[in-house]
Amino acid sequence: MKFKIDIPVEDNPILDYQTPVLAIGSCFADRMSDRLRQAQFNVLSNPYGTLYNPVSMAQNLLGLNTAGSFIQHNGLWHSFHHHSDVSGADQSALTLKIQEIDEQVLKHFGQTKTTNLVTFGSAQVFTFEDKIVANCHKVPSKQFSRRLLTVEEIVRSWSALLSTYPNHDFLFTVSPVRYTREGMHHSNLSKSILLLASSQLVKQFENAFYFPAYELVIDELRDYRFYKEDLVHPNKQAVDYVWGKVKSHLMTERTKDMIADLDHVVHMQQHKLLHPESEAAQKFIAKKRKAKYDFEDKHGVKVKTGEDL
Repeated sequence: MKFKIDIPVEDNPILDYQTPVLAIGSCFADRMSDRLRQAQFNVLSNPYGTLYNPVSMAQNLLGLNTAGSFIQHNGLWHSFHHHSDVSGADQSALTLKIQEIDEQVLKHFGQTKTTNLVTFGSAQVFTFEDKIVANCHKVPSKQFSRRLLTVEEIVRSWSALLSTYPNHDFLFTVSPVRYTREGMHHSNLSKSILLLASSQLVKQFENAFYFPAYELVIDELRDYRFYKEDLVHPNKQAVDYVWGKVKSHLMTERTKDMIADLDHVVHMQQHKLLHPESEAAQKFIAKKRKAKYDFEDKHGVKVKTGEDL
């Protein structure tokens, strides 16, 4: 007897621990970034802060928002193109900070090859003076208009980026976090637009791929026990499940081998010694130190997790 639908996941082994990764998008992108970083990947995660709408993401990555659209509110200067994490007390310092972020991203794309994990969160956008904003920074809502992006708008904005960097891989996902404030019907409309746009991009560009994070959580797990108390955000168990699919279907064979060895090193590291001064404990400390050095010698990466071995 079958109790769940199994979502097919296409094998696209584009994640390699020796290839830099940029993750941009909703908070789900942050969760995946955390896992990649723990797996010793070189990850640049949401340099502009958490973003939700696809157009703002693409505009930032194309360097179209360097000048910013600044507003002072509640004692801070904000950019309408960036998350509040980027805000500051001084406008000139904020401008410099944004320029430094853009240089960091430009340096990322200046490398021979990168993998870019893109998580679309919502197709709903707010506009200020007819321009799409990435974040309203708690400015009174009456100053904004809101609407849903069209599939064409999203595809057009990302087509420019994919064409600019044809040697870099872009992995598109849709966040399984549903935005219920406007109602479930509105949320479903928004996610449908994002799914259609992702599908078109994958069809049009050889360097575009899709990973069904949304379907895995919404359709395969399909139970509120896989959500946090707000019944909207996936819990650790759900994130673990999606991460397992990422490892199985998106990682190169040498990366899978590296992670298997890393798990062994981390397991040894986390072992608690009851009597660290004993002869047996000293032998174990020497053994785990050797395991760390053997790992680093084999895979060419430094173990960056937990206490120094």
